[in-house]
Amino acid sequence: MKEKRGAICNNIAELSVPGRRYYIMAALSAIIATFGLLSNSSAVVIGAMLVAPLMGPIFGIALGISTGDNTLLRKAVVAELAGAALVVGLAGLFGMIPLRPDFANEILARTHPTTYDIVIALASGLAGAYAILDEKMSAALPGVAMATALVPPLATLGLCLAAGQWQLASGAFLLFLANLVAIEFAATVVFSAAGVAELSIVQNERIPGLIKRFGLSVVILTIMTVFMTQTLVQAIGEQTFGKQLRTALNQQLAQMAGARLSDVLYEKTADELKVVAVVLTPQEFSPERVGLMEKRLEKDLDLHCELIIRSLISKDADQNGPVFISEEELLRRKQVARENEYMNRLSKALSEELNVIPGVQLVDILRNGEGENQIITATVRAPDPITPRQVRELEDKLKPLLSTNARLLVRSVITKEADDERFLYEKTEEAQLLEGPDVELLQKLEEVLTAELEKNVKGAVLNEVQFRRDEEGLFVFAVTRTPFTISPRTVKKIERRLQTDVEPDLRLIVRSIVAGDVSADDYVVFDEKVLNNAKDREE
Repeated sequence: MKEKRGAICNNIAELSVPGRRYYIMAALSAIIATFGLLSNSSAVVIGAMLVAPLMGPIFGIALGISTGDNTLLRKAVVAELAGAALVVGLAGLFGMIPLRPDFANEILARTHPTTYDIVIALASGLAGAYAILDEKMSAALPGVAMATALVPPLATLGLCLAAGQWQLASGAFLLFLANLVAIEFAATVVFSAAGVAELSIVQNERIPGLIKRFGLSVVILTIMTVFMTQTLVQAIGEQTFGKQLRTALNQQLAQMAGARLSDVLYEKTADELKVVAVVLTPQEFSPERVGLMEKRLEKDLDLHCELIIRSLISKDADQNGPVFISEEELLRRKQVARENEYMNRLSKALSEELNVIPGVQLVDILRNGEGENQIITATVRAPDPITPRQVRELEDKLKPLLSTNARLLVRSVITKEADDERFLYEKTEEAQLLEGPDVELLQKLEEVLTAELEKNVKGAVLNEVQFRRDEEGLFVFAVTRTPFTISPRTVKKIERRLQTDVEPDLRLIVRSIVAGDVSADDYVVFDEKVLNNAKDREE
């Protein structure tokens, strides 16, 4: 065990001693980080984190503190300060290039540290120290290097110093210092808890020893945590205020035809707010209108305001001339378009299902309710009312288009059509609502008929079954959709199967509605809902 701990200490000590390789890698990481920040490339900045050698001396500082090895501590501090100075110096040198671009998000993000950065650094220090102690976890070290981000804040510090941005430079330095101290503190805790301190002289007095090891780090971390928490609270407050300001301006602009907010710039002090609102509008804002908006803004925000409206002339037009469309109206039109598309698809599917019922025609379809409480009301013209059983069958067939708990209501408008001989689509006696054993009989008839049609007539679909009893036995009338008229021979074959499986005294008549589905190979039974399901998945 002591040999393993000795190897760990030797490894950390080697990483903490500055040499040629250390300075070469520090210089290369500084170059990569600097140009990654200038080009606003996250990938390049991450590469600099992986190359940077500054993590090693921090672990050396932690080990020196935990073991009381002042020699190792001094060498590690020198290595860390020298590496940091090299990175800052190179970044500042490159920052003096005349063609340097403006600071982008990758730079600005490292100039406003918050409490989150301390938490990340503490977790990274714990993970890094544990990975060094356990060889099996050494693969995690590159991830720790990316999480800690020591070189990017230093490169940002150099660039800000070169540009004379002292406030931004102080933020970048504070971020680096917070990362360094947090990682050192976390690593010291891990090394002490793991018993690495047993390799060297242990303090005789426990409390003074703990204060000596952790006191300075705790004080620095506490001070920075307080400061960064204030920064975080201020940032959240600024974000909240910015949303309130935009909301207040949008509410006023919504009352003006064609006007919409494009951008807002503001400067806020303790008792005054200066706002520049960039507005897309078909006509310039008058001073009187700006004055009214300013007073309303003061009332909404409870601050003295100075409002400037920058009018960018923007006119909408269609083929008939100028139009004034607000963002709310555009959103409403999109919602209406989606609703129309959905209702068209639902209407088409419902019409196709109703067409198989003789004399039924879809007249109108409406959707009421929201979410899972939707009710689809279909109005149909029919010679007889649509039964609850038929509505249930329609619901099942339309499930791919309906919401989870949507209900279908069918309003039947009774109509009678006649030619010069008779009424068309007259309801027969056997079509009455079934109860008790008749329901089971109908289900049995449908089951046998469906199986026999599938076996004897390719592409045939059973649409309807009716029956009645008379002196001669059971009379069955079946309506099918087939690619051709079913022959008497086939009907006789199906009738025999029904006599065997249902009742011996059974007579069958089949009405063939010729409308089959055909592929390139054969007649098929095709369900058009497959296409609707595919379209839903694409959307």
